[in-house]
Amino acid sequence: MVESADGWYGFGLRGIGWVEVALAKVDGSPEIVGLRIDVRPMFVDESERYVLDMTAEQQRQWAIDNTPHGVAPAAVITAERLRSLPLAELRAAVAARMAGDEAFGAFEKVARERGKAWPDEHYRQVAEVYKSAVEHRKPPLKAIQEHWHVSRPAAAKYVKGARERGFLGWPERAGLAGYDAPESPFAEYRASRSTRQT
Repeated sequence: MVESADGWYGFGLRGIGWVEVALAKVDGSPEIVGLRIDVRPMFVDESERYVLDMTAEQQRQWAIDNTPHGVAPAAVITAERLRSLPLAELRAAVAARMAGDEAFGAFEKVARERGKAWPDEHYRQVAEVYKSAVEHRKPPLKAIQEHWHVSRPAAAKYVKGARERGFLGWPERAGLAGYDAPESPFAEYRASRSTRQT
């Protein structure tokens, strides 16, 4: 990780490129508020070390010019590439550095924890964010997406997990946000449908 004088933190990420993030405190937590991504030479051998002394623009052009034929997409920023950004890991590493802790240890810890089951406390927090959004007449899934920096399907899974654990109720009607009903608005439909099939 490289810290620049203007407050950006840079990472060379294999398969993604050169990524820089800026952090600021948002509601008391360090959050990514700036993102820059660029094509740079990621791996150079001894004979190519001169490239590292070039300006960013020259490095970008060198990386493009030296990309093997047929691998041009490696020099192009795509939606897939953006989706693969490890934002939680980047945030953890920079927050650790800002706190005087070891950055790469924080990066690796978050990377290792990815995929592990969330504790109940996570689902309690999901329920609180959801309820707060509904009370403020904001889309609850979007609030969860923004709070945890996840996709809409991941946010929906968080909500499902909170409901399965009893931390969050259901909306009164399908298609509306809410949390006061004791069961899914689809439960009655499913029950009537299964009765008709027997």
